[in-house]
Amino acid sequence: MLVYILKRILHLIPVLLGVTFLTFLLLSVAPSDPVTMKYLSMGVSGDQEVMEAEREELGLNDPILVRYGKWMAHAVRGDFGESVKYGHSVQEEMGKRLPKTITLAACSLALAVNKAGFRLEPGEILSFSPRMTIGEYLYEPLRNYEKMSRKDAEKVIEEHLSGVGLSGEYMSRLPHELSGGQLQRVAIARASIY
Repeated sequence: MLVYILKRILHLIPVLLGVTFLTFLLLSVAPSDPVTMKYLSMGVSGDQEVMEAEREELGLNDPILVRYGKWMAHAVRGDFGESVKYGHSVQEEMGKRLPKTITLAACSLALAVNKAGFRLEPGEILSFSPRMTIGEYLYEPLRNYEKMSRKDAEKVIEEHLSGVGLSGEYMSRLPHELSGGQLQRVAIARASIY
């Protein structure tokens, strides 16, 4: 398991580099730059010589790879620079927003884990069994969590199947009798039962 986690982390590095570079590239080809935006936000049209001097000071005239390399070197150390909009460090702005972000992420994770079915009881199936009908597969969560009788469950199952565009006749079919798209619909119907 540790090897798997390490591999996933190593695969994450090129993805992060690619995403940050593409974002950096898109911001670089935008019609305006931070110096122009600074003067526009103040409602002043700056002198071209002063603006050019600021661009030179900020390194905005350097080639994009040089600017990206400098940015990445600072970002790895946690220095994201000065906010043009707010006039103080980006870390301060991130620090202000971090508690709410963590709360939102924790709530989202809790909902996702609960919805994904991590409250499974021993013996509950996690995937389609070739000998289990679709109706039995969909009845499992209703029996385990709702303590619903088979007869009452059939009505609920038919409602959930019709919600994904399948009729009640699919309840008696086996998984190998369905197409991939139909199996996906059945999986969506099961997820909606939770």
